[in-house]
Amino acid sequence: PDASFPLAVFKVPAVVAATIALVAAGIAQGSAQANLTELMQTAGGYSSSTVSIIALPMVIFGVIGALLTGSMVAKGISVRLVLALTVGLMAVGILVLVFISPALSLLIAPISLGLIGFGQQGSYGTGATVIMRTAPPDMLGSVGTIKPVMGQLGYGLGLGAVVPMITMFTASAEASGQSAQEAAYHGFNKGMLIVFVIEFIAFVAVWFVLRAHKQSPADAAADPMLGCSYIAGGFG
Repeated sequence: PDASFPLAVFKVPAVVAATIALVAAGIAQGSAQANLTELMQTAGGYSSSTVSIIALPMVIFGVIGALLTGSMVAKGISVRLVLALTVGLMAVGILVLVFISPALSLLIAPISLGLIGFGQQGSYGTGATVIMRTAPPDMLGSVGTIKPVMGQLGYGLGLGAVVPMITMFTASAEASGQSAQEAAYHGFNKGMLIVFVIEFIAFVAVWFVLRAHKQSPADAAADPMLGCSYIAGGFG
């Protein structure tokens, strides 16, 4: 009767979709950022300063993504559309990495990280907005922990599960006679292909979880921040 966390918030489809998006954002960041940095330094031969510059689009477009998606939600654009957009952009960013090679690294890496950064920060901002609007006034703190917990869960999965897969694919490529550089890129490409499948599944899940629960015009009018989002049971 005196629960510290209201599990009932997970009965709201929008919260479920936001949670999926947050985990997907963490996976995208954890699997791409650290592994791409290591790949370009060890196999690509780029200096740490060069790699840092290449990674800047993730930060720059992350800021743009947070501001733009926040503005979209505030203007009444469907949360379903915004969340699906952010996860879709992360999926595309990961897919781009499937085709990275020594010759294309300087072109593909910043494009991919820019897309992932935009989608990641957009998912974090939109997901947090949805989740916090479900929180009872006296449980804002506990409900607010969903965002960092799910984001870090995804980040941990992105590192902990993807690194062994990349290592396995790399070792297999080396055993088949590829050079160390070729094997490293091959292993990374295969690992990112698996992550892309995960991100695509997350995109489909977000789209269909929210599609099944359309908000009535009266509910939409009563909740201008979420506009014509797809929610069951309302917020708070």
